[in-house]
Amino acid sequence: MENTIQALVEDLSSREHAVRSAATDTLVGLGPAAIDHLLPYTLDRRSSSPWRCVQSIIKCFGDDAPPRNPA
Repeated sequence: MENTIQALVEDLSSREHAVRSAATDTLVGLGPAAIDHLLPYTLDRRSSSPWRCVQSIIKCFGDDAPPRNPA
C-alpha cells in the first residue's frame, strides 16, 4: 500500500488537473487505513511537496483522522 500511496502523492503535484483530481479521489477512497501512510507527507513542507493536499485528504476522514499538532 505504501508504494501506491507514494505514487498517488506524487500525482498530487502533477500539472494536469485530471491527474491531481484522480489521485485525490483515490487517496480519499482508501479511507482511514491510509492515514498512517499519509502522515509523513504532512511533515515535508518543501515547496515541491503536496503536504497541504495531503492534510486536506486526511481531514476528509473526519473523526477517524488523528489530531493535528499545533505548529
